[in-house]
Amino acid sequence: MNDGMVAPASFLREVFREREAAVGRASAAAARLAEALAELETERERRAEIEGERDLAVVRAELKEARHEAEKRAAALHAIEREAGSLRDAMAAARVLRIEISVLREKLAASEQQALQDAASRSALEGELVAAQSALTAAQQVGGALHALATNNSAPLDRLPRLGWRQAMRRWFGLAGGV
Repeated sequence: MNDGMVAPASFLREVFREREAAVGRASAAAARLAEALAELETERERRAEIEGERDLAVVRAELKEARHEAEKRAAALHAIEREAGSLRDAMAAARVLRIEISVLREKLAASEQQALQDAASRSALEGELVAAQSALTAAQQVGGALHALATNNSAPLDRLPRLGWRQAMRRWFGLAGGV
């Protein structure tokens, strides 16, 4: 019976050796797996880092593009502000021109009113001038008639005419009628 027991003991030893070998192989395989897992983790980290760098590069490119776009918008805003300033200046100038036009219109209306008044005054003066001319003409006619009467001796006199040489000269030169 011992032989039977030996066989199982050697069998058990054999099994233990195989198990130890299997455990050794399993440990080696586990170590290789752990090593492979570490390599995979390193690879994954490296890929993540590369992807992070790519993402960082993309983010940097997007940031650069955003900055460029912001600069373009700032330049456009500055141009718009300059244009708005020039428009404000133009509007102020237009207001000044409107005021000047208003003042000129008032002056024009006053000038037109003055011209109408001057025309009315001129018409009145022309009428007065015509009246004065007709009065002058009438006065000249009266003066002519008075002169004719003064030179005409056909009217009865209060006294006798003087017939001396002095009186004759006075009559001759138009100074007759006095003493």
